[in-house]
Amino acid sequence: MMSDELADFRWLLSDRAAILLKLTQEGLSTGIPVLSLANRLRKTVSAQRAALVLELCQLRIRARQKFTAADRMFFTRPALEMATDERIARFKSQRFAGFRRIADICCSIGGDLMALAQLTGPADVTGFDQDALAVMYARANLKVSGSAVCNVSQTSFADIEISQFDAVHIDPDRRHKSRSIRGDSFSPTLTSVFEKTAVGPATAVKVAPATVLSGQPAANTEREWIGHRRECKQQVIWTGNLVRHPGC
Repeated sequence: MMSDELADFRWLLSDRAAILLKLTQEGLSTGIPVLSLANRLRKTVSAQRAALVLELCQLRIRARQKFTAADRMFFTRPALEMATDERIARFKSQRFAGFRRIADICCSIGGDLMALAQLTGPADVTGFDQDALAVMYARANLKVSGSAVCNVSQTSFADIEISQFDAVHIDPDRRHKSRSIRGDSFSPTLTSVFEKTAVGPATAVKVAPATVLSGQPAANTEREWIGHRRECKQQVIWTGNLVRHPGC
């Protein structure tokens, strides 16, 4: 993403944008046509920023199914589609209770990170993502959730020293090339994830429900499918001390 494009997204976090977001959300809620709202916005901001305000307001409405604080959070369309529902995130985070240093790698806009940051036990929870916009939005969403003390770093998977952590959650990008359930098409690939974490911290890997594993660690591994609202949402591969039912 170019720096000028990122500047427009950064503007969405400003007090001026907050006023426009509030007014636009109210307009959508009362049934004002999108075109009318767009024309109103273009009288005060550029067409690009008007489009960003409208899109974010529409995404916030969709996000209400996943997040109770959706109306104050920040999303991109792909990130919202892949984000973990807050109920599932809280359910998963329970396994991390008791670990002191936790990393959420490929944290995106912070769906799982917010739940991990709200655990009472850890002394250190850190989010990592290589995308600058995702990092910016994750930080903003952590503030919304009341977990602003959590650190988020723009760092690639290859550059993360995972040995400094006791437990790791990782959500590889399943749309790196095209939407896929194949682990070798993820970014990072499942093989590289398992290789890097083989002698490292306890790990939870979030993948699609239909993902077939290759390069899976043979010992002390558990696969769990998690559903919500009568739909299977994700598969989690647990390793190390995060495993409750080895081999299941």
